[in-house]
Amino acid sequence: MGFRNGTRVNDSVNFYLADYRPNGTLNDYVLKNWQFVNCTALGIVDSVGFYLSSSDNSFGFMNTPAYFSMDNFTTNTTVGIHELETISAISVFPNPANDNICISYTSQKENTLGTTIVDITGKEVMHAEQQNSAGPNVIKLQTSVLEAGVYFIELKDASSSKKIKFVKL
Repeated sequence: MGFRNGTRVNDSVNFYLADYRPNGTLNDYVLKNWQFVNCTALGIVDSVGFYLSSSDNSFGFMNTPAYFSMDNFTTNTTVGIHELETISAISVFPNPANDNICISYTSQKENTLGTTIVDITGKEVMHAEQQNSAGPNVIKLQTSVLEAGVYFIELKDASSSKKIKFVKL
């Protein structure tokens, strides 16, 4: 199943790792080789979830182990969070930064913009939300509390986001 902005989309892709449904043993099988699964029916999503079920159940639980392997998971440019469309002329300075970093941008409309800084491992280290005005805006963040390293700033509104890399000295 696919999700967009934390909400499940109305489509899913069913794929059977084994099939012992009661339509006769002639069609029963267990997958033993890698298989391609086309998930384009999910449409534009920013995350996917997997739900495992079995026809071999007792007392509400599966009797057989539930697991699968995934390899060569690929996406294309139509999958993911849309890039910020209401924000333009984004610049981050100074980069590399010492004590503070500024994000300058122009907003086409008033809205709430979330600013999250994550380290190179993806761990969130700072988050703030601010109300934008239409026109030029500047966000000033105190980076003196961060250790030296590479970080990513994610700017996110209700439906889109943009990531920018910066270095803390």
